[in-house]
Amino acid sequence: MNVRDNSASASSVYFKLFKMKVPVFSTTVLRYSLNPQSELGRRVHVDLLFVDGSRLSEFQPLANDGASLQSPRGSMQAWSSVVCSVGIYAAGKAIQEILVGYDNAGDIGNVTAYLDSIEIVIAGDVPPPWSKTDVGAAEPAGNAAIEDGLWYVLGGGTGLQYTGDKFHFLSRPFTGNVCITAQLEGLEQVTGPSFAGVMIRESLLPNSRSIMVGVYPQYGLQTSFRVTPTGPVTTITHDAGSKSAPRWLRAVRTGNVFSTFTSVDGEAWLDTLHTVTLAMDSTQSVGLAASSGSGSETIDTRFTSVSVTVTPATSVSEPVHQLPADFQLYQNYPNPFNPMTTLRYALPRTSSVDIEIYNTMGQRVAVLVRAEQTAGEYRVQWNGINGSGTQAASGVYMCRMRIHSALNGRSELRVLGKKLLLLR
Repeated sequence: MNVRDNSASASSVYFKLFKMKVPVFSTTVLRYSLNPQSELGRRVHVDLLFVDGSRLSEFQPLANDGASLQSPRGSMQAWSSVVCSVGIYAAGKAIQEILVGYDNAGDIGNVTAYLDSIEIVIAGDVPPPWSKTDVGAAEPAGNAAIEDGLWYVLGGGTGLQYTGDKFHFLSRPFTGNVCITAQLEGLEQVTGPSFAGVMIRESLLPNSRSIMVGVYPQYGLQTSFRVTPTGPVTTITHDAGSKSAPRWLRAVRTGNVFSTFTSVDGEAWLDTLHTVTLAMDSTQSVGLAASSGSGSETIDTRFTSVSVTVTPATSVSEPVHQLPADFQLYQNYPNPFNPMTTLRYALPRTSSVDIEIYNTMGQRVAVLVRAEQTAGEYRVQWNGINGSGTQAASGVYMCRMRIHSALNGRSELRVLGKKLLLLR
């Protein structure tokens, strides 16, 4: 950065470095190196613009030296490392652009500094038995994280190919009959033949037997499978129009029979998309797969409502019911909506539940649930009517779910939220 500050009053300058769409987790970190070439260059810093229009600097974040990110730092013509724990200030947001900025109260002079090694470290947890790996040493390297019901998979690699698969896989081991279900909530549009889906895979080797049902932005909804380790990947297109999210996906194993399914709401599952027999070992890896279809970029994909269950021998489409593992508030469907939308939520134990709708001014619009409920999965509908009995206006609303429960004799409060878009 090399500019001239001629203003004796407060001044700010910001430049866009590049765009990216990355969710912020509680453990997300911003790192970069700064080499000031002038005294005012010590005030140069990296900032983040979020999808909602806010900026990291608005939260007065602190860097690893204890000073605010915008404060002067470093020695002249020497490199120093700057680290900021973004997740402390902006967890739940999504980064839209990386900026380079300069803020000054009133000094005049040249603003010159070098920046290098700018990176956003996701650093989200993947709790056991889940793990993340780049199958086939996919490049660029991918990543994955699980937090507050969001399963984030960043995938690189050229995808599923005869010569060997290259993609990012967030998976867990499972033995025997299995059913994996997930809602693909969003996937980035990139230039390559990218995909995101649910997969059952014999191993993490590039030529493993596998089956996947996923969304390909270029081709639509497809099932892909490899029958033998030395064989090709067979791909079947089911719906060329289904090129975007959201979309519910399911892959099921019963013995050596594997089937794929899809749904628009996670409740009504359409007829079997495809069934194939694979001589797969009883111990397999089950999870979420994503690839950019390119060796030069990654794709940002997001899943919710992920479940891995045992498949009953009598049915390949209805997994055994299990109590939820954690509190969940799922994204409403449809969204946008008019006039009615459905919200699903899950309770792992008996809890006091309040679900309310708020407008962007923070005013409560409607109360949907206020009750003591036992463990299980529930659904509630909002018809777009406010507390006065009249139609709410078009716009963005927030559904807030407050949960009071007791665990090991201690009271616990959880607050979850989802954005809703009402279009009249």
